[in-house]
Amino acid sequence: MFRLRHLSCILILTAFRLQLPGQENNEIPAVSDVCKFGIMFYNLENYFDTRDDSLTGDEEFTPSGSRAWDNYRFYTKRNHLFKVILAAGNGNPPVLIGMCEAENRFVLERLAYDSPLQLYGYGIVHYDSPDPRGIDVALLFRKELFRLLHTRPVHISFPEEPSVRTRDVLYVKGILDRQDTLHIMVCHWPSKYGGVMATQARRKHLARMVRSLSDSVMTVEPSTSLVIMGDLNDEPGEESVQYLTTPIAGATAPPLVNLMESPCGCEGTHKYQGIWSILDQILVSKNLTDQGGILHVSPGGARIFCPPFLLSEDERHLGNKPFGTYSGPVYRGGFSDHLPVLVDIIRKP
Repeated sequence: MFRLRHLSCILILTAFRLQLPGQENNEIPAVSDVCKFGIMFYNLENYFDTRDDSLTGDEEFTPSGSRAWDNYRFYTKRNHLFKVILAAGNGNPPVLIGMCEAENRFVLERLAYDSPLQLYGYGIVHYDSPDPRGIDVALLFRKELFRLLHTRPVHISFPEEPSVRTRDVLYVKGILDRQDTLHIMVCHWPSKYGGVMATQARRKHLARMVRSLSDSVMTVEPSTSLVIMGDLNDEPGEESVQYLTTPIAGATAPPLVNLMESPCGCEGTHKYQGIWSILDQILVSKNLTDQGGILHVSPGGARIFCPPFLLSEDERHLGNKPFGTYSGPVYRGGFSDHLPVLVDIIRKP
């Protein structure tokens, strides 16, 4: 079985070497030729390995668990994810990819190092978080285009609910294209499982923490470029997210700009009971929206990546929905129940 899977990976890798546009002699684009840097966020929907971790509640994602999560399903998932990343970049995949719902470093290594993505020299930033199910946030970065300076997990605790555990906020600082400093935060805010009102205070708490972190960064470096991305489990117009983009009396740093308030692409990033919502978002420091700046977001702004292969028919409601790995307890063999979001950072030559 291992030899067959290894051979399959070689064949897939060879095919992508031959088919990726804009490459000659199977080389990736030269650093000096790149003035547009893709940034992507993707909720991977339960990207688990097949082993039972005794310290987390991952039992359903094991061969004997309720999801019957075996090597075939795991590697099918891995293959789907690298195809999405390559398709999103149209042959020049994103420089930075924020992710959530990845179980551990092992699954990230299978994606970055044991798939056609290895052609692009991705590195991994990941820390184990205290989430009860064992799912984490992470960042993949193309090492020839982004040099790490500092990384750390920001642990989240809830003063009113000390027993509640959730994902860390991942903070990363680095140099983009050997010239410009970029700060990144990758988030996965608490879900609405258990009731919207019952969990609302947790998301508001995360918003305050993220705003405090971003204000601290921009106070020390007022001209800095900052990108915050993640599954916020609230929409752009909801109170928790609005806290990030609203001026605050006495604040020394300007508020963030949410690029997902009017994205192009699909109706939303997630669909629940027939209703689309934009849960996956990218926010940036205000200076990145200045088209005259050395670094700035593409004039087209953020977009939801929704090619037909990422969608399936919504059998209970009208239209389509994200083609997920599962529909309830039923294995569908799809990609994710969320759609990725993208933005391009432009650097003036």
